[in-house]
Formats: sequence, structure tokens, C-alpha cells
Amino acid sequence: MRKTFHTKGCVCDNSNTHMEREVAVEKLLVEFGLTPTEAIVYTATVMLGGGTAKQISISAGKERAQTHHALSKLQQLGIVESTLETPTEFRPVQIKDAVDHLYTLQSLKLRKLSEHREELEQTLLSRVSQFTSTQETYSIVKGRVNTYLKMIESIQASENEVFLILSSQGLTRLRRFRNFLRTVQAKQRKGVTFRIISEITADNMTDARIVSQCSDLRHVRNQTTNASMYDGKIASVALSVSEDLNLDAGDHIALWTSAVSFARTLGNYFDSLWFVAAPIQPTIRSIEIEATSTG
Repeated sequence: MRKTFHTKGCVCDNSNTHMEREVAVEKLLVEFGLTPTEAIVYTATVMLGGGTAKQISISAGKERAQTHHALSKLQQLGIVESTLETPTEFRPVQIKDAVDHLYTLQSLKLRKLSEHREELEQTLLSRVSQFTSTQETYSIVKGRVNTYLKMIESIQASENEVFLILSSQGLTRLRRFRNFLRTVQAKQRKGVTFRIISEITADNMTDARIVSQCSDLRHVRNQTTNASMYDGKIASVALSVSEDLNLDAGDHIALWTSAVSFARTLGNYFDSLWFVAAPIQPTIRSIEIEATSTG
């Protein structure tokens, strides 16, 4: 239950904006390692400035048993303290200390995962049968961030050539995504070539210039497809795309496959586009001239 307040003759929500901020904070706390219930109980404890389990459970809208369990876990994490008085009161530690502590805990987890990453990979690979590894695979990846992370992993695994087909906004999104350019540059130094087709516009011209420094980038007007291929073996096509610059879009869906026939078809499509695509420099000059004349 969320709090409401009363005015003469009406009951109003305790501000939609306030509620949205509360939910946003709870989501961030989950990102920092709390469970959803722990995040709600902790937020209620902070808002009250401390209180008994009963007071906190009412504020959080949680059962007393759930609240007790969450408060116990929050104490173990070191972000809530309890008093010796009766009834026991639970108080949040200093906010900065709590956030720093949660961040440190997550950093330690990440460091530990990093240490065991290669070991896990090798262990799993040793259990893959030869038959399984040669099978054609299909997978659906949901969420723009997940898709871009898989693209970076596929680029890192490539040894010869990477093809990318991007919409105008897709080019900007990918250029802005963390580690993308660094990964491309590192693989380019190892001999991997990158061919990219996108629509170059006045809005993404700066991004196009940056991307063209580490790839062969060409322009095709009204290009809305988002697809990629790696060494002619792995291919992906976006099935559902929101054309905006939001990197966290959750409704983005992409198909990834190692099917030879699919990769071959996508390769033929890419080659046909590449044949008619315009080089980047004349395209940029044309856009600049057009902007000058209309300005």
C-alpha cells in the first residue's frame, strides 16, 4: 500500500511524481544488490528516519514477517542498525556510507566473477560435445543493451570480417554505446575489417565521421534495417526496433543465428546494398552544401 493524504472531501495520491521517484530509487537499490522487498523496506526506513518493525511495515506496505526478514538482511549488509530498547527500533546508517558500502559489495562480486570467468568458460567448453557445437543455433535477444553486448562479444570473437547494417539512429546509438569503438579499434589492429552501411544525415554526421575512422562506412538513403554478420558464420537481424536514441529500450528484439543459409542470404543482401552505397566523404560534403544553401 502506498500512502495517501486527505483534503476536504477527497483522497489524493501522495504525488505521482513522488511515487515515481520512490519506484526509481527502489529499482536502483535492486541494481545495487538488494531484493525488491529489501529495497522497499529500506526506502521506508530511510523516509521514516527509523522506526519499529511495525511502523516500517505499515509504511512499506509489507507483512510484518516480511519486514522483519528484510530488516534482518539489511542489518547483515550493514546499512541498517537496531537499538537495544524495547520495542526495537531500526535506523538507517548515513546515506553516503550505505551507498558506498553497497557499491563496494557489488564491486567485490564483479571482481570475483572476473577472476572466475575464464575458468567457467573453459569448464563449460570441456563439457560441450562435438555434435552439439556444430549444430545450427537460433536465439532471441531482448533489450537494446543486451543486443549491443552480444554484438561486442561477437566482434571480439571475429577473426576476419564484420558487416553491420544500421539505421541512421542505430549508427548513433552504437557509436555511443560503451566500449564499442574501443573493441572495433582493437580488432582492426589485429586485422579484422569492418564494413558498415547506414544512412548518413545531418543529425548523425559527427558520429559517422568518428565511426569511419575505424571502418569502411557507406551511405544508403532511407536505410532502416539493423543487422550484422561476423566472419560469415554468425548473423543477427533486429525483429522489433524503436527508432530513438534510448540505449536502454527494452522492446528491442533481435534474432541471432549460426544457420549457414541465413548467413549466406544476409551476406548476399549486404553485398547488393554495398554495391549501390555511396562513399562517406562525398555524402558528408553533399549534406554540408545542402545545409549551407538552405541556411
